[in-house]
Amino acid sequence: MKNNILEFYKDKHEIPLFYCESGSRLWGIASPDSDYDVRGIHLLSKEQYFGFKKEPDTLSKMDGLFDFESFSLDKFCQLILKSNPNLLEWLRSDLVYFNELPDWENFRVEVLKNIDMSALYFHYLSIAKGHIA
Repeated sequence: MKNNILEFYKDKHEIPLFYCESGSRLWGIASPDSDYDVRGIHLLSKEQYFGFKKEPDTLSKMDGLFDFESFSLDKFCQLILKSNPNLLEWLRSDLVYFNELPDWENFRVEVLKNIDMSALYFHYLSIAKGHIA
């Protein structure tokens, strides 16, 4: 999987930082034809970050069994501060394909200690209500 990630960035200016599994393989319910739901974080290059052009904050690719989505570090930080459930799943993933963040484990532990449980409560309550109706 690491090779797929590096291949994706081969002709890009962004810098890959962290990628993990986020789908059925993570939950232990993958079927033989399940794809790999690779999710993660990238850093804009210095030229992109300080340039005058608005760069996309999400990169994605769907290619056969490779379902890839990456958020810019800025977008990731904005969403994690809101205790975004999808990103919290990334933090808890034990299927890490690529990690260039030297202090990832300490960051992960601190975020998980400081999540806003009320944000999670209302998120999952909304999902439950949608399935009841």
